[in-house]
Amino acid sequence: MERRFRLIAEHWLQSLLMSSVAGGIVVSLRPYMSRRWGFLVDGLAERSFLVPVIGAVLPMLLAIVWPARVTAGLNAVRLFPRHIGTFLKTAFSIVFIVAVDVGLLGNESYYRVDTSLLASLAAAFAVGTIAAYGYARWMTQPRSISGPADEPAGPDTWLASDEPAKTLADNQFPEHESVANRILARLLSARAEDSWLVPNVALIGPYGSGKTSICNLVESLYRDKACREHVPKVLFCRFDAWQFLSPEAATRGLVRTITERLLQVTDDLMLWKVPDHYIQAIGECAGPWARPIISFVSGSDDPRTVLSAIGDTLVRLNMRVVVFVDDFDRIERDCPATQQAVAKALNQFQGIANLQYVITVGPTRPGGGETIGSHASWDLLKLTRYQELVPTLDPGQLVELTRKCRDHSQEDRDFSYPWAYARESDSDPLAFDAAFACLYSGLGLTGYLVGLVRTPRACKAMLRETMKAWAGGLKGE
Repeated sequence: MERRFRLIAEHWLQSLLMSSVAGGIVVSLRPYMSRRWGFLVDGLAERSFLVPVIGAVLPMLLAIVWPARVTAGLNAVRLFPRHIGTFLKTAFSIVFIVAVDVGLLGNESYYRVDTSLLASLAAAFAVGTIAAYGYARWMTQPRSISGPADEPAGPDTWLASDEPAKTLADNQFPEHESVANRILARLLSARAEDSWLVPNVALIGPYGSGKTSICNLVESLYRDKACREHVPKVLFCRFDAWQFLSPEAATRGLVRTITERLLQVTDDLMLWKVPDHYIQAIGECAGPWARPIISFVSGSDDPRTVLSAIGDTLVRLNMRVVVFVDDFDRIERDCPATQQAVAKALNQFQGIANLQYVITVGPTRPGGGETIGSHASWDLLKLTRYQELVPTLDPGQLVELTRKCRDHSQEDRDFSYPWAYARESDSDPLAFDAAFACLYSGLGLTGYLVGLVRTPRACKAMLRETMKAWAGGLKGE
């Protein structure tokens, strides 16, 4: 806790220094502003009805234009005193300016304001700020296309799109929930004593096995857990390097993903420059004359020192950030240099306090030397502390989903299927016994299903095409 108290004290000193400097600059310019200030006060006094309108409308306009910034700025009030945001720094500066000016000039102060106008402005601004905060929070909260948690998705809803599961209600595979629970337990595991370093995880599975769905379930399970238990405050974000065309852009995008997520809850101006300063610190083009300039602008030319601004903020706010790095191994197919750049950045993240990541990769194949299968050189054991394997598709679950779709197709009252309704003595062609699962391969309809469908993506594609063919002409023949 010593480090956290030290960071809070440094943050307070920096904030007070910034407010004092800003206030001193404005006070020094007071003689040049006095006439305009007087005209403004006199104009508002003549049109007093505009004061409450301005006070109420201004926060709403800011919330409409910058909802995330307004939310972050007002969150500083909730995070006070461990964080003093730009909004509070501005308020402190105004109080400092007025206090110094009135104290020096007394009744001759140019900052004369009608008390009634000031009271109406403050009341209207308070109401507008509350409304703006509610609107900004509503605009920035994550949207979910799924229904309530107690209403699981039906076959039509589940097959309607190829989107990954976002909540437990969307999930059709219990084994995915088990993996998500294990990953969440790894992420929330207690850190070592006197250390703010936290573990990282690799999620390994083939394409279409449900890695993205498991990552979404981790976040959904955390929200449910946070409502019932006292757990560390965690901010989740997601990074996809496919959209970047160069290693530099991918690295900057990775760091910016983290800083922008932090800036959604706190308006720390120091975080705005971290992505660019990190690129400058790791840039090979910076010569001996450029290094001092970078060090002067960013505070350091060491990449870990630049990234430590993120860790210091997280420690001070007592929060964690978890970034999901999607399909890390597939980056290499398009640009090996991009994968190497992202891997180097992730390796440096391991020394940053309260910063965690989950890497999703395909199955590694045995290789030797500097390669893993056909991929470029990177080592999951160096980048992560824990590795989780996505389980293979359970044959029983596959048969159960197929049975649900079959039964759902028979619910149409406009058609009768006498051949489809089994008698008590008839056996179900989709019967499955887990005790004899190893014998089903190639035996009957169930055996063909188990042999052909290996992943949840293939399962959904098979059922979707079957339902499409059924509704497109087979039904009613």
